[in-house]
Amino acid sequence: VTPLTLRHHSGAIFALAATPFVLASGSSDCTVRLWSPIEGTYISALRGHASTVSALVFDAQERLLFSSDTDGAVRVWDYRARTCTHVLRTGEQGVLAMRLACGRLVTAHDGGAIAIMDNTWASPLYFKPIAHGVDVSIEAATKYIVGHADAMLGTATATAAAWPALHRTAR
Repeated sequence: VTPLTLRHHSGAIFALAATPFVLASGSSDCTVRLWSPIEGTYISALRGHASTVSALVFDAQERLLFSSDTDGAVRVWDYRARTCTHVLRTGEQGVLAMRLACGRLVTAHDGGAIAIMDNTWASPLYFKPIAHGVDVSIEAATKYIVGHADAMLGTATATAAAWPALHRTAR
């Protein structure tokens, strides 16, 4: 396997999605970039988001690409034509995860679901999940805070609305 280095983003990459022929990456630079995993080359950028691209998913027929951002916008792309065909407003503060299920786009907060994010890599220093619509942010703190592996520690931060559910499961 030959690694593919994604060099064209000017910010951190937060989302990846792939078909056998196209890789899509979404970044804090507000772009979605397309790559050829077979040739290992950059194809083009899809522009239009106003905030960090947080999730990507291709439809089952691999004709459309859905991209969401931390402002709650979901863009539907005809990625082959490199055009945005629709912009959906979710009414949520931010969409951090989405999937296509039975022809329906499901976002992290649909049906009252609690959005949980492992923020170990970024830490609150570089990304503040609660400010972007996450209900519960968790982090492994063994190395980051403790500094070595002879202790185990983790953190969980929740919104006021998600706190009761987190508190019930922590007992």
